[in-house]
Amino acid sequence: MNFPAIMGYGPFLLLGLVYTIAVSVAAALLGLAFGILGCAGRLSGNRFWHRLVSAYVVVFQSLPELLVVLVVYFSGDTLLKSITGQGRIGISPFLAGTFALALAMGAYATDILRSAYLQVPHGLREASDALGLKRWQSLFLVDAPQVFRLALPPLGNLFLVVQKNSALVSVIGLSEILRQAQVAAGATHDPLSFYLAAGVLYLLLAAATMLTQHNIESHLARGMESRR
Repeated sequence: MNFPAIMGYGPFLLLGLVYTIAVSVAAALLGLAFGILGCAGRLSGNRFWHRLVSAYVVVFQSLPELLVVLVVYFSGDTLLKSITGQGRIGISPFLAGTFALALAMGAYATDILRSAYLQVPHGLREASDALGLKRWQSLFLVDAPQVFRLALPPLGNLFLVVQKNSALVSVIGLSEILRQAQVAAGATHDPLSFYLAAGVLYLLLAAATMLTQHNIESHLARGMESRR
């Protein structure tokens, strides 16, 4: 590896790291919101919402994330123009990438949260009814903590996937890690060094994510053991 060249482009790679973290976290939060709404639609007795969510899940679990990114980015301007009636507005690569990755994540998060909800012991809901809790109180005080605990491992793995897929946003011009590595590789004619450097940054991000997930799971496990 050409360490002097990598150090020379260090600030650009660090800026790419910041963009990667930002788009990953934003997409994960928005995708989780989509997943919660999707889970609610799947569990509702309303046939229209159930079918709508089922179609959303099938579509975005089937389409490649790269295709979703491209469609959202290139159709975003047309959509905004039709809604606002203004001329060319333009949608930023960050917003388009975040929304596209969130759509894909939400489709998987819907099934994860639904599965976790169905695993919550029915006796807990009966106990909350016996205590006189209202439905929304039972949902937030009883169901939500249990669903979060059960869904955390697969959601953590899903966040890792979103983190890796953030590299796809480079095709629409977002200056994340891979995009910065491509620019540096083209300028120095040393692609191997900069792509290896990008790989190291992705590995560090993944390690930090897995460590955080492990610490949260350990904390929740200690909390459950202390209640027994």
